[in-house]
Amino acid sequence: MLNKRAIGVILTLMSISLLLTACGPSAEELLARDNARNAALAAQARVADLEEELLALPNAIATKEAEVAALEAELVLLQEEYYSLGGGSR
Repeated sequence: MLNKRAIGVILTLMSISLLLTACGPSAEELLARDNARNAALAAQARVADLEEELLALPNAIATKEAEVAALEAELVLLQEEYYSLGGGSR
């Protein structure tokens, strides 16, 4: 049979093991932490994407403004041609 000292050591180790298990995070807490970390990483990636898009906007706006100006000039030419061919005289 085990002596009293060995039984005491075993009971102490079991108590410590039980305390560590009870004091540690639960499975739900671990899952919530992982979900929060994943959400934070996704948010950081989204911020980076939006910052890149924001930096690209001035060039995109300038390009679109140039396209609008070209289309307006083409519209003027087409309207002149239309009127020269007798359109709109009704």
